[in-house]
Amino acid sequence: MKSKGFPFNYLFSPKLLVFNLFLIGILFQIYLIAQAKFFYDLIKILFFAEIILLIVAFIRLSIKRKVVILIVLFIVVLRLPFYFYPDGLITTSDNALEALQCKEIQDTKTTPFFLLESIKHNGTIKYLLVSFIWDSFGPNYLYFALFQLMLFIALLFLLYEIFKESINRNALFLFVLVNFAFIEVFFNYSLSLRAGSYLEMLLLFFLGVYLFDFKFINKKNIFLSYYFILLSIYLHPVALLFAFSFILCTAFYSLKFHKILMTLAILLGSLVAGCFHLLYYLFFKAKPVSSGIWETLEFISISNLSPKLLLNLANSFKIVFWNIFRFETSYLINFFKVGKIGHILSFLNQALIYFSLLIFILGFILVIRKLSRISLKKEKLLIKHWPCIFFILLLVSFLAKHLLLSPYPPYEGRHNFDLILLIIMSYLIVFSSFFKRKKMMTLKTITTLILLLLFTAPHYYYHLKMIRHKKSSHQEILEVLINNRVRYLTTDFIIAYPIYFLSNRRILVSDSLGPLTISNFYPGMRKKVDDISWSRKTYLFFSRAYPAKEWHKISTTIIKKRILNYLKEENIKYKTYKLRDYFLIIPSQAKILDKRISPKSIPRPS
Repeated sequence: MKSKGFPFNYLFSPKLLVFNLFLIGILFQIYLIAQAKFFYDLIKILFFAEIILLIVAFIRLSIKRKVVILIVLFIVVLRLPFYFYPDGLITTSDNALEALQCKEIQDTKTTPFFLLESIKHNGTIKYLLVSFIWDSFGPNYLYFALFQLMLFIALLFLLYEIFKESINRNALFLFVLVNFAFIEVFFNYSLSLRAGSYLEMLLLFFLGVYLFDFKFINKKNIFLSYYFILLSIYLHPVALLFAFSFILCTAFYSLKFHKILMTLAILLGSLVAGCFHLLYYLFFKAKPVSSGIWETLEFISISNLSPKLLLNLANSFKIVFWNIFRFETSYLINFFKVGKIGHILSFLNQALIYFSLLIFILGFILVIRKLSRISLKKEKLLIKHWPCIFFILLLVSFLAKHLLLSPYPPYEGRHNFDLILLIIMSYLIVFSSFFKRKKMMTLKTITTLILLLLFTAPHYYYHLKMIRHKKSSHQEILEVLINNRVRYLTTDFIIAYPIYFLSNRRILVSDSLGPLTISNFYPGMRKKVDDISWSRKTYLFFSRAYPAKEWHKISTTIIKKRILNYLKEENIKYKTYKLRDYFLIIPSQAKILDKRISPKSIPRPS
């Protein structure tokens, strides 16, 4: 009889990996409430243990299924050119604010928060985890972007595992290999361009879906499934639609298997575990400072229901669908004004939109057809059919969201990840019917692969071009600011926080100069810079040649003239710098860096 040794198989099993993540989640929630700094180091230990477990799990999986290495390599290589310009990945203040949150957490070891100095109890776990990485390797934006890529790869893995029983595996493999890079918003989030808490929200949601036991045997997995799904709502409110749709789908199956009471009991337990920190803030904490966003939402009343709303709904769908594939690309096409290649890439991008709309319609028809056959008893309802039920529920949730928020629903693609997931599922469902054979390397597969990579080319080309441009642009402006020992800078929101982050927070900024200004972020620093006399701070404007919108250019010109006129009237000497993208005014009386701080202490762009 063999003696019981140390359970190494359990030590590196997926079960421990999930359980460790559950512990991280629970401690993170307590950390939000207690704000005790020792939780920082405790979660940090668990995080690096999770990384080790992930690496071991990846190696073991790669040994069993060597194709995993091929997929991961392709995902990384596809994005590799972008990582040569990490500072350029900070395309706007949106990206810089994310990195700044990681830096704030690393320095203070206090509760993660989302709107800096504004809404301190509403945040995302990603910034905390990145701060752990920066503790070990330094605050480099490249590590932030690579961590985002790791989350993306994990998400794709879960996507494959979730749908492998319901979708043709050849089709599923192909789309995971291409990693849906042709969907602009999805690709952007893999690079953390204009990102936010969407990716980790999706990751927790998909983990919850992956863990759910539709046979209703493994109660522990059902509990963990609901826990991660409910926790994802904290990371971003759009998860509420995902959670509602999936939980309703599981309730449908629990009725089929006569497990509804058991499921409700587990759901209640998961609700307490996944949302106790939110309940704490609801009942025991003062309300956060308002960002003014939720107050602008106006829900329609029943008396306002009319055929016009359906037209508004159709128009919303059209705008959002277009934005998912072309929102950033259309801006970049105008930004660079490329010749013939621009027309070709624009045509490809436009073709992708119509192609994807066709796929979405076909996917919807196939789902309705499948559910109709099941309802007419022509086909038996099986566990593998759950994606069809989830598809319809999520579609109804998406439409209801836009109907209720009419006439001002969210139009940006990044605010409509529910529709992005529906498009992803449509591609999988349609191409699952398209690929009938078991053989992978067929003419159909190769043609589809080439087509999808061609559809990826437009935003890939323009985003890479923009990131290279931003890299050199940041380097140019920071060289001037550092050489002039600038301490206080007032400028536009788009560039304010990249300067604050890239200067290692040595240059204090305010974005109140505008023309684009958002008052939610860093109100303390903003007030400090704004309170300084006009003659004692530096001004940064976008140049006339910078391809901004006309209203932005006109406003910039007016503000710039006002500053120059003031300096002339007060007989204050000043220096101006005409850069490629910027126009800089440095008054002779401007505050400079403290003499104890050398310009060499500010890290220059790499």
